[in-house]
Amino acid sequence: MLSLGIRSGSLDSERKLKDASCDVVTAAAVVMLVLAIDPARGLGSSPLATSTEPEPERHETAPSDLPPPPTPTEPTLAGKPARPTPASVPPRLPRAPKRRRFTLGVGIGPNVDFGTFGRPAMGARAGVYASYVEKLRVDVGLITWMPVQITLEDRPAYGVRVSTAGAVARGCFLPISWGPTQLGACAGIAFMAAHATGFGTRESRSDDARWFAAGAGLIGRERLSRNIHLTGTIDATLPLDGPQYGVQIGDAAHKIHRVSFGLRVTLAVEVAVF
Repeated sequence: MLSLGIRSGSLDSERKLKDASCDVVTAAAVVMLVLAIDPARGLGSSPLATSTEPEPERHETAPSDLPPPPTPTEPTLAGKPARPTPASVPPRLPRAPKRRRFTLGVGIGPNVDFGTFGRPAMGARAGVYASYVEKLRVDVGLITWMPVQITLEDRPAYGVRVSTAGAVARGCFLPISWGPTQLGACAGIAFMAAHATGFGTRESRSDDARWFAAGAGLIGRERLSRNIHLTGTIDATLPLDGPQYGVQIGDAAHKIHRVSFGLRVTLAVEVAVF
């Protein structure tokens, strides 16, 4: 046991230390004495020896000496490579419109006939058509022409006026395609009816005639949009039993024209309705 008294000015204190080991009591007394003499030293150094080495000066790091901050990078999962930057994707080209498998539509347009009546005749055609994969098609329609005036070559004051109309049916095959354009061939038959009225003589009379004609030719088709097309045909027509037109002058009958081989050009705007 150790009794330790400490006096500082008017202050007196007494500490009693008790332990079975004298070394422990002595070390504790030394610590208490050091704290009483210089409390600022605390326990930073050994209580038995005072360090004579000066404290190293601290160096303030200038802001310019600081290392640059690390560049942020995208974290990657362990064991998995970083995702590569995708290559530039070429622009997608617009696809050509898909062709219909079966189409039903209507069409109308003008036509011109050369040869059937001996001179050009202007008319019109309207009808319906059905096509399969836009290569095989069948169409039927009505066709008519403006009245045609046919005169005698040596007597222009005598002649007939012929009004003609009929029905046409044909089948076409269009195997050639180039972008929106298709080309092919057609074949068909027509039934025609004509009414002729003579003029120039007192013996003028009216006659009616009917006949069948076979035809074959070329067809071209241009796609304007998905449902609208422009179609053109050139057909050669041959009457199977062509009528003959004439005029009666006095007691003599004069032949004017006989329906024969003709060339027909038709244009039509077609609209698909199904």
